[in-house]
Amino acid sequence: NIDYMEEMSHYFGSIRPYYKGVDKAEAYPNTEVYQHEMPGGQYSNLQQQAKMVGLGDRWNDIKKVYHQV
Repeated sequence: NIDYMEEMSHYFGSIRPYYKGVDKAEAYPNTEVYQHEMPGGQYSNLQQQAKMVGLGDRWNDIKKVYHQV
């Protein structure tokens, strides 16, 4: 169930900052790449670019449009 995996991904992503002093691994796995059919590297790059141009708060809309296109 992709929705359940996404819920768990958000949960673990929300608690990860508490462990940043001891956890040196890269960001947590993101299951949204399956729902939006976006490769992981492209997901993180596009998210960073959206933040850089002031669209970080519209990230959910951007993911939906990406999937539609």
